[in-house]
Amino acid sequence: MRYLLLLLCMPMISFAQPGVELDASGGILKEHLVEQKVNTFSVSKRWAAGIGLDVLGNKNSRPLTFSYGLRIGMNSITSHEENFRSISYPPYIDTSIRTYQYQWLMIALPVGVQYRLALSRSFGLRFSAAAGPMVVSDQDFQSNRRTQIKAYTEASAGVLLSNRFTIGVKFIKPFGKYGNVTDYIVPVNNYTLHSWQASVSMILPGIKDLKPSRVAKIENRMAETHKMSVERKASAKILNERKSKPYLDIIAGGNLLFPKPFANYSGSYSISHAGLYQIGVDLMFNSKRKNTFASILARTGVGGFTATQNKDVYRAGGIHGSFGFGFNYISNPAGNMNILAHLALLGGFRLQGNGPFPGNPFYQLESGIGLRFNHRMGFDIYAMYMPFEAYKGNPLHVSNAVASFQGFGAGVQLRLSLGKYR
Repeated sequence: MRYLLLLLCMPMISFAQPGVELDASGGILKEHLVEQKVNTFSVSKRWAAGIGLDVLGNKNSRPLTFSYGLRIGMNSITSHEENFRSISYPPYIDTSIRTYQYQWLMIALPVGVQYRLALSRSFGLRFSAAAGPMVVSDQDFQSNRRTQIKAYTEASAGVLLSNRFTIGVKFIKPFGKYGNVTDYIVPVNNYTLHSWQASVSMILPGIKDLKPSRVAKIENRMAETHKMSVERKASAKILNERKSKPYLDIIAGGNLLFPKPFANYSGSYSISHAGLYQIGVDLMFNSKRKNTFASILARTGVGGFTATQNKDVYRAGGIHGSFGFGFNYISNPAGNMNILAHLALLGGFRLQGNGPFPGNPFYQLESGIGLRFNHRMGFDIYAMYMPFEAYKGNPLHVSNAVASFQGFGAGVQLRLSLGKYR
């Protein structure tokens, strides 16, 4: 077991010549207002985090080296914005109060230069700078989203330990303006961003970094593993053919919804008519491990809720369809009675008549536990999560026309199994 990690990482270790470095960072996001379009606003809950990978030109042979890499980061702020405007017909003053949870997913491919200043054999300083193209996606849970291509820059300084680990600080500056891009009726602010993040990185070891005796042991273990794999495949061929047969479960059920406001709201709502009903299928595959089954799922159904605030009525829901993947545990697949537990992630579209975009995308988390009888019938008690967008009237002509809710639910579903699990 002590060489298991190295065996699993052999492709990356072999690739790590002359050097591959992994990085994780997190810190505070700072915004600067460039276009103020609302009367009053306040910003809170600022944070930024990311992971990265760099391929280095050389690890330790020369102080100066070039690198190219990948960065994946998330930047988030919460902006409370109030706007007052006068509308001529009919004459009244309209007040818009919204809370935006801005989240920007950034994926960049920077090219950089790095400098290492050695202070001893195992201690030194590192400095780097990098820039490159970046793809930004607005993740603000609205009915529209936009993806843009912008520029990414970063600079970092840190302490190098044992010629492998670096602990330091990183400054990241994405170029361009950022704000809500989906609301064309109510004005919103635009910001520029930068962040200061603490970072930790590690240069992956290569074959040349290991002792010859350890390299020989790894090669011997790889040869033994390959031999055992060939033998297992030959001896289990017939079994695998039998166990590869999929099994189909048909489900039908319903649950109560407990919506919780998430963004673009102020005050509290009263919820009514909250429920969701769905039917679907689970295509189950024997994972060849005891009692575990992977599954491909499909669901369709109808449901939603009504949220009332003062005299305003928001409606969410409609007809939905989704597909996804799941993991299932059956306590005794061959027995007449057994326990079934499942966990699934699905994604799809919801057809909603009173929204501006009838095909709203959504995702769905589902988990449950239940009983199966005589290999056929069963029931589950399950919990689920599904985000909802609730609309008030015609959202193209009234302010504050959309509110986002977190849709928690719990219910019961019946299950009919077409096949005998082995």
